[in-house]
Amino acid sequence: MPMKKILPVIFIYVFLLLRPVFAQQYGNEWINYSQSYYKVYVHETGVYRINYNTLLNNGFPVGSVNPRNVQVFNKGVEQYVYIHGENDNIFNAGDYIEFYAEKNDGELDTPLYINPEGQANPAYSLFSDSSVYFITWNSSFSNRRMQVDNDVNFSAYTPVPYILRTSRQDYTTKYFAGETNAAGITDPEYTANEGWFDTEFNLGQTKTKNILTANKYLNGPDATVEFCVLGQSNFYAASPDHHLRVNFAGISFDTIFEGYKVLKFTYSVPVSEIGSNTTPFVFNTINDLGVNSDRNTVAYIQVKYPHTLNLEGNTTFAFSANDGIQSKSLFNFTNFNVSAGDTARLYDVTNHRRIRVVYDGTSFKCLLENSGSEKYCYLTSGNSVKNINRIYPVADNAKFINYLTIANTEFTDYLIITHPLLWDEAENYKNYRNTTGYQAMTVNVEHLYDQFGYGVLKSPVGIRNFVRYACNYFTIKPKDLFLIGKAYRAASDGSLPQYRTDVNHNNLTLVPSLGYPPSDILFSKGISDSLYAPAIGTGRLSARTPYDVSLYLNKIIQFEQAQAHPQPWMKNILHFGGGSSVQEQFQLATYLNHYEQTIEAPFFGGEVKTFLKTTSDPMQINQSDSLKNIINNGVTIMTFFGHAASVGFDVSVDVPSEYQNYGKYPFILANSCWAGDIFLDANSSSEEFILIENKGAIGYLASISLGMPWALDVYSDELYHQISYKSYGKPIGDIIKKTIDSLQTPDLIKKETFLTMVFHGDPAIILNSFAKPDYEITPQYVYFSPNEITSDIDSFNIHIVATNIAKAIDDSIIVQTTRTFPNGVSNTIYYNKIKAPLFKDTVTIRFPVDIVNGLGVNKFRIFLDCYQEIDEISETNNITEVQLMIKSSDIIPVYPYKYAVIPALPVTLKASTCDAFTNAYDYEFQLDTSDAFSSPVKQTFHINHSGGVVTWTPSFPISTDSIVYFWRVSIDSNASHSYNWRESSFQYINGKRGWGQAHFHQFKNDRYQYVSYNKPQRRYEFVNDIKSLTCQTGFYPYIAWQDEYYKINNVMKDQWAYLGPSGNGMLIAVLDSVSGNPWLNYNMPQPETEAIWEFSCNTAAQREALRSFIDDSVPDGNYILGYSHRNHNAQNYSETLYQSFESFGSANIRTLPNSIPYIIFGVKGGAIGTAHELQGSSVYSIIRLDDSIPTRWNEGHIESELIGPASEWGSLHWRKRTFESLNTDSAKLFVLGIKPNGQTDTLIKNLPPDSADIYNLSSRINASVYPYLKLLVFMRDDSLHTPAQMRRWQVLYEEVPETALNPSLHFAFYNDTIAEGETILFSTATQNISDYDMDSLLIKYWVVDKNMVTHPLGSFRHRPHPSGDILIDTITFSTDNLDGLNSLWIEVNPDFDQIEQTHFNNIGEIKFLVDKDRINPLLDVTFDGIHILDGDIVSSKPEIQISLKDENKFLALNDTACFRVYLQNPGSTTKTRVYFIQNGQEKLQFFPASLPDNSCKIIYNTEFSQDGIYKLFVEARDVSHNESGSNDYSISFEVINKPEITHVMNWPNPFSTATHFVFTLTGSEIPTYFKIQIMTVTGKVVREIDLNELGPIHIGRNITEYAWNGTDEFGDRLANGVYLYRVVTRLNGEKIELRETQADQYFKKEFGKMYLIGN
Repeated sequence: MPMKKILPVIFIYVFLLLRPVFAQQYGNEWINYSQSYYKVYVHETGVYRINYNTLLNNGFPVGSVNPRNVQVFNKGVEQYVYIHGENDNIFNAGDYIEFYAEKNDGELDTPLYINPEGQANPAYSLFSDSSVYFITWNSSFSNRRMQVDNDVNFSAYTPVPYILRTSRQDYTTKYFAGETNAAGITDPEYTANEGWFDTEFNLGQTKTKNILTANKYLNGPDATVEFCVLGQSNFYAASPDHHLRVNFAGISFDTIFEGYKVLKFTYSVPVSEIGSNTTPFVFNTINDLGVNSDRNTVAYIQVKYPHTLNLEGNTTFAFSANDGIQSKSLFNFTNFNVSAGDTARLYDVTNHRRIRVVYDGTSFKCLLENSGSEKYCYLTSGNSVKNINRIYPVADNAKFINYLTIANTEFTDYLIITHPLLWDEAENYKNYRNTTGYQAMTVNVEHLYDQFGYGVLKSPVGIRNFVRYACNYFTIKPKDLFLIGKAYRAASDGSLPQYRTDVNHNNLTLVPSLGYPPSDILFSKGISDSLYAPAIGTGRLSARTPYDVSLYLNKIIQFEQAQAHPQPWMKNILHFGGGSSVQEQFQLATYLNHYEQTIEAPFFGGEVKTFLKTTSDPMQINQSDSLKNIINNGVTIMTFFGHAASVGFDVSVDVPSEYQNYGKYPFILANSCWAGDIFLDANSSSEEFILIENKGAIGYLASISLGMPWALDVYSDELYHQISYKSYGKPIGDIIKKTIDSLQTPDLIKKETFLTMVFHGDPAIILNSFAKPDYEITPQYVYFSPNEITSDIDSFNIHIVATNIAKAIDDSIIVQTTRTFPNGVSNTIYYNKIKAPLFKDTVTIRFPVDIVNGLGVNKFRIFLDCYQEIDEISETNNITEVQLMIKSSDIIPVYPYKYAVIPALPVTLKASTCDAFTNAYDYEFQLDTSDAFSSPVKQTFHINHSGGVVTWTPSFPISTDSIVYFWRVSIDSNASHSYNWRESSFQYINGKRGWGQAHFHQFKNDRYQYVSYNKPQRRYEFVNDIKSLTCQTGFYPYIAWQDEYYKINNVMKDQWAYLGPSGNGMLIAVLDSVSGNPWLNYNMPQPETEAIWEFSCNTAAQREALRSFIDDSVPDGNYILGYSHRNHNAQNYSETLYQSFESFGSANIRTLPNSIPYIIFGVKGGAIGTAHELQGSSVYSIIRLDDSIPTRWNEGHIESELIGPASEWGSLHWRKRTFESLNTDSAKLFVLGIKPNGQTDTLIKNLPPDSADIYNLSSRINASVYPYLKLLVFMRDDSLHTPAQMRRWQVLYEEVPETALNPSLHFAFYNDTIAEGETILFSTATQNISDYDMDSLLIKYWVVDKNMVTHPLGSFRHRPHPSGDILIDTITFSTDNLDGLNSLWIEVNPDFDQIEQTHFNNIGEIKFLVDKDRINPLLDVTFDGIHILDGDIVSSKPEIQISLKDENKFLALNDTACFRVYLQNPGSTTKTRVYFIQNGQEKLQFFPASLPDNSCKIIYNTEFSQDGIYKLFVEARDVSHNESGSNDYSISFEVINKPEITHVMNWPNPFSTATHFVFTLTGSEIPTYFKIQIMTVTGKVVREIDLNELGPIHIGRNITEYAWNGTDEFGDRLANGVYLYRVVTRLNGEKIELRETQADQYFKKEFGKMYLIGN
């Protein structure tokens, strides 16, 4: 045939926009929300009819609807319908609605493609073949109707010879993902070449497709051929890389092209060239381009050709018709299959006509009006009209829900889309979310299919359109989208489940996703920008059942309730690094290290623990108890980076069922391939962690596809930055959104990575973030070094782990540490300015032991942010107290009390050892009237004594009234240590009790302010000295922040600056001209200690403030210290400011370069050049100034030591004298009252020397309010600068009792080293050593473990404790969970339950060591009482007993947590946990141990219904977590349910003295009848052995306990030779079948042979 008649038109669509772009529509534009709607599903093209009864039976209000008002819609377009009987305006019983309907195609999918022209086959839907037609009614009588044409005037017209038939084949066998790069990555959005097509044909292959072209009309017009071929590969080493040859209908052509392309061809060919029945299309790939791959596929082939009027016996027929030359065309159809009595009807779909068809006996005739264009028609028999039996209301009230009205009324900002199966639980979820600041809306996904997706089931179009609609039209744009429901892929290449063609998975898909690979993010893609970042935070709960939703809601509630108060665990981060090689492991570890640096910085301030894979094995297990404990104690983020599958990682911890992390659920980030694939049948790792009750994780973000490490790192690095500070405190959905928004590029690998990181969980969750910091200190975070602190060392360290459990900020805080000595004095306070901890930071302070005051129990009070400069969540957790026992063999005087006034002599001296439980030592007492202990009346006493109270009753050589005695005690001097004297003194005044200092040497330990105690000259003097000044600065960050400071006498006065790390200026300190003390700035946050003024110098106004302060606020003669903080900006100072600096001596200020570190120290009013100035050589310099300040005082005061406690105050007396003959002194006495809480009030003021006695002190001071006093005398002498000289001051009062631990009278302690679990017994004595009675005595006990955790043992109230009484108390306690070194503490009269004189001797500590149980327990497993071998056959209903025995006789095995039992079923590669209780039924019966026989057991009665090889795994540990072995117990066993028996063998064979019988039984019951018959070769039975004689047998392998000895029934030995034997068995009367084995060859007709030989 001449080729010139062939007119080819070839279209190659490569991103060409040849079709109109879809307008911005949402799919609901056609809906009138005031109308009711019903729907019908159409699965195939044809004519459909809804009769009256169907309408009535399905709730359609036929009685009230005028049929003329009825409308039918499809894809938002009103359809033309025929309504039979509508003209009477009433629906009658015989009425019906009839319309032509088409099944669903791919038209609605087109907008989902990045380029709509890339949709290769618009005729096939990505999601469903079913379309939906909606029936409604309005008030119009002009709705669309089919025009009825009953014209049968056939004789007026000439029959047409042909019609046009379109024969089309859509090939949908296989799904292709579209363009895929060399790594196997494809765009999740729908792209060109993506969809359902034919199976591929590859390089050098041929594909032939046959298209029906029967009954062609040869004289008609040319046929039109259209087909689509797609290139489905890209060989990157060559371009072009496809050579395709096509042959069809006499045409052959070649095309060469590159990569993934959609090729659409249109040809016009003569009818004669197409086949008479079918037309073959042959596709070849030609191997001539030097490529290794050339993959192609066919999307569709369509041939439109002239067809005779022979309709091939069909009952329906679709065709097209051209206009004829007459006004109507006459058709005479033949071979149309219409049953007898049936009719036919023709639908002119193009022109909306319903045309009458008449059968004249040979043909079906009808007239079709010519309309000027080609008409699409559909001919159907009456019986082929599809009757619809069900219509469905779109909602319960048949009205579409107007989500816009609801949203704008309720201010919806949170969307939940779910399935009806999960509706009630999703509503519960909504209700909870509404209590957390959101306004949630729950949306039925099936309503979205109808309202926004034209009814196409399981199509994500409806969801996508709704989300776009909500974002663009809701008054408040939704913040989050939460999809609740399981989803599967809409398509798959065959290796993964999909719902497009799989009915089962279609039913299981509750809320579909979008794209391939699926990405929920795509639902809101393109709303905010032109790329692919989501417009709102998106997450999914892959729930299959309502229970899944409920358990997740409960976890959310627990998770968010925990966030009400920050907790330390919330800072915990776990990193896991995998990799299959050393190089890869290093690279992944590097990535994780970057994340660690980010998350440990502000604002998150986390603490990362990293676990790295160290082998090249496919998987490394991290199931250590330590890791489990970390997770159980709480983790906020767990990040994995390594290889994975959907079920786990190569560095594995993914057994969430093993964890007990109730309420402390982490967010998991998995940087691995496929780890987050929740679109599968089997539970993915993501689902295992999320859909588990009361454990697991709260959110799981991971790829569902192939992941490239570098791209995953880009994503995760930005995600960490968003979590840590960019979006700190924001919901995770928002964080994911911003992560993608900041990273998105068209790059395919990045796009695929970002879109396939699927978040499984609620996008509204916040990852343990808080609005403010919260600094916390607890006793567990305070420790001392060295571990044992005694008087043998001079100092020790206290380590304070300052913790921030909330938001981490760059700032500084002051840590106040107060030490209270055993005598109750708290005069040692340290202030440390530290960088505010991001999480934990350790402050170390060195304290002297202070052998004078420090021996015994010291209390330390730590106060973080003590001036409350930082706005915190809570200020109540900033303070803690710990105590430290400084042990010593030293001894302290306790009675008479220090400075006591006693009523009589002689008196017994009593002293308490610093450590009540110390060993026996030699002690020495001394008594004298001088504190030099060198007078002739000195007395000495030696005694060897153990810990407790040591006494001596000396003689008193002088008993003169008002005599003062000094006495002291010490451990006796020897080669190892010298004396360490502890001194006390008392005054004897007949009949008086109280306190007094009446000897000059008694005043030596009082507190002196600007007054000195000159002991050699026995006089008081005003202080005149020189103070040292040190200042250091630099330019931050070239100087550490803590190195910018100034000090006086080496005491820190200021450190760093509130100007901060970016501020610039000068810091000014003013020092008093007389005292040298710095001025305090009461406008600073710490007015009690802030001795600095800070001036920013950035602007002229700020510099003017500096000038004003120097000139106007500082009087001449005062010292000024100034130093720079970063840039002082001196080159921009005004002239007046230069003069201000010169006013206190500067000579360099005018030439000082900007930013150079600078210090100046001078006197206000001094001449230029008199100041001490330093400046750095560069901005990097650190400079330090050292100078001094002279002082001269004319006033001061003396403050007494503590007086009391008193039960009642008596009188006050004081005397002074003047040093010079001319009295120029001024002296005033003040009385300070001190409450039990330490509050000090001035009770008596300005008492002059002429009022030296107050006798009614109790009337002025209530001892119950103020049990303690101090005396304070202020002295001044402006003339001679000599203070008044104190002679004595005394306070008389009634004293309080004193009790002391005295183990020397009684002591018992079980042992200082014991096994864990043992019980400790402790008993000791306390003695009232005073002259006063005590009430019922309270005694408190506690244990402090090796981690500084306190375990209270209780407080116990005892009988009254009168003067001289000895009370013995005993306590017992268990050492469970106390392994390591512990301290047992006892406190008598705790917290001053009753007021007493001293308390250090009421507290004692005994250390004891608990040896941890480290011996492994013994595990034993039996089946029906038998120890089986690996692979043995067992009963299908066995009793499996698991026993565990531990040698520890104290820690009973009484907890089921000691066991984990797993079972691996036949054919499975995974093991399943067997729980003690499953679904409310007991599966494992537990029998706990009874001590001292520490053995427990589990009975597992089960039934194995499936034949095959099972495997049992048992993990067991004791209470101390010692495992039963280095490897878990595992054993394989076989179950055969059918009762069978093998041939019974005798062993040994031959035998002489005895032989046993060996056989195997299967099933679940042993035989009820079992007999072995032994006979001679002639058949004579010589011995029968029955079941009772054989002994116990069991299912499985048996070797009988019974052994036959070769004797007959009478016990006579048989002759040597061959004997035959057989076995007869029955079970419940039925013969047991023989189980075939290799031993069968030794048996003939069920008889075996045995050989008896001589002895």
